[in-house]
Amino acid sequence: MCDTNYNNIMYIYVLFFILMSKLISFPALSASNCELIKDKFSTLDYYEREISSAQKRNYHNCYAEMICAKYLNSYGSSCHDFSNPDLISHNKPENIIGTERHLFTYKGNFKHGLFDGEGNKTYKNGTLYEGQFVKGNKQGIGKQTTKTINGFIIREGEWWYDSHYKGTFVYPSSNNTNGIYKMSGEFNRDTRDSKCYGQLEGQGKFESLYEKPFIYNSGIVSYGFVLEGIFKCSSLVKGKEFNDYENYSTTYDGEFDKNEFYSGKGLLTISRKKNLKKDDYLHDGKKIKIISGNFKNNYLDNGKMTFVDGSSLEGYFIKGKFSPPKTKYMLGKDYKNGSNDKIQNYKLAKDNFLLAAKDGYKNAMSELAKLYKEQVIKPELTFLEKLKSFINGKHYIQKISLLKAHMWANLAGDTKLRDSINLDDIHVLEAQRLANDCKQKDYKNC
Repeated sequence: MCDTNYNNIMYIYVLFFILMSKLISFPALSASNCELIKDKFSTLDYYEREISSAQKRNYHNCYAEMICAKYLNSYGSSCHDFSNPDLISHNKPENIIGTERHLFTYKGNFKHGLFDGEGNKTYKNGTLYEGQFVKGNKQGIGKQTTKTINGFIIREGEWWYDSHYKGTFVYPSSNNTNGIYKMSGEFNRDTRDSKCYGQLEGQGKFESLYEKPFIYNSGIVSYGFVLEGIFKCSSLVKGKEFNDYENYSTTYDGEFDKNEFYSGKGLLTISRKKNLKKDDYLHDGKKIKIISGNFKNNYLDNGKMTFVDGSSLEGYFIKGKFSPPKTKYMLGKDYKNGSNDKIQNYKLAKDNFLLAAKDGYKNAMSELAKLYKEQVIKPELTFLEKLKSFINGKHYIQKISLLKAHMWANLAGDTKLRDSINLDDIHVLEAQRLANDCKQKDYKNC
């Protein structure tokens, strides 16, 4: 029984000791209780760095309300205790606030002559920081608020050496939506990086919170967006983008370029709303449901487009439109190079290039010219040409191949490739005639 009472008494003493030590170390934010210095304490620059060792003992584990200002007629600055009755006239708060000399005011705790512990720092422009300080720097948990004509800019969370590096960053949208933009995550704290300092860096989230919808010049009505993933200088590099529009919503999961365009591997899903007025995701009149593959500048470059009715298109696209000639051309490239799980086969490469060339695809014509120039494929010969080949030997086949190469290069408009093909003047004229004939036949049976 005695042991129990003794333990209880000791427990109360320990709690009392802890409570008192905290009160002594970090006084409440109330009236100044630091030992007054007659006029001021000096700082090394405009920031609350170091004061003289003699003055440190007066500002240690205490609370004070200070105003900091530039010197009247010289460089540097100094801070003055609000409650010091001995302040000379031009250093009194009422003669500093609102003038060019005014830097900031500080109300809070000190340790060894530096702002340290809990405090409030108000800058000349009205920006207010409320939170923790360590050795004169905003460090720990804090909130900084700046009022603008459009609303409040707020940085809240964790700080390190005066830099906000983790938490939330909120600022007004300034686009007639009466809303805000909110960033959450980690922020760049490299003061040498003037472009990206203070911007989202690494894992984070960027969202709009509109009170009224935003209307683009094109007439598209947006209710907001959410970006989440890996950021670089507040631009999403990889992750998810959700957009909520009047007629539909879209979700993209994948890679982005520096302008936040869909670029690289990704998957875009379109969800239509019941009150759909205008459909912006159509392909030849069919409703698109899912787009997957490799994107470039917000458009599908190659991959698969799946429609609401279950059908799909797979291959290569030009600005989001399926392109059969480009698909055949790229398939020809795969066969030529033996890439994308295709075994190298020059004949199949030629067949696909020919199909693309029939649709006027210039790049395919250049590839045909290269195949003939390198003589990795043989030209198709008429009966008379076969007879001449039998009489004249392989040199005749080589000459026909060069004629074909010159013809296709000419049709492709590839003058550099065309001029690299070694033909005499007579055969150049013959190649030009072949090119004209091929054009008249709409590139068929060339």
